[in-house]
Amino acid sequence: MTSPSILTQFKFTDRQRKAVTSRSPAIGVTAGAGSGKTRGLVGRYLHFLERGDPLRHLVAHTFTDKAPGRMRPPICLAVQPGLNRS
Repeated sequence: MTSPSILTQFKFTDRQRKAVTSRSPAIGVTAGAGSGKTRGLVGRYLHFLERGDPLRHLVAHTFTDKAPGRMRPPICLAVQPGLNRS
């Protein structure tokens, strides 16, 4: 039995889900304040980890000082169960 995707924890719009699960190795997202860019970036990061991409191959660029602080808690929370199983 396959475990459910880690992405089920997040609510994405159709456009966000498309960006999060895109097979393209690099994407650009342009959107207004409060539109879910950081949530989308967190989802994309977790999607790559879930599909087996090595952590050392992932880089997330943001243009604010606040975004990384908002990204860290949901990523840590989402990957913690897997770390506990290792």
